[in-house]
Amino acid sequence: MRAAHFASKLSMDLDKKCLKSIKSNVDRIKIVSQERITNKVV
Repeated sequence: MRAAHFASKLSMDLDKKCLKSIKSNVDRIKIVSQERITNKVV
């Protein structure tokens, strides 16, 4: 979440290695509270 947040705020692209890691761990987002997700997205 942090990588996507900072990339968005700084108008940057994530490198391929980072993006691959995020994709391979996407199911772990379920352990993050909805409030935290909302705060990072908004």
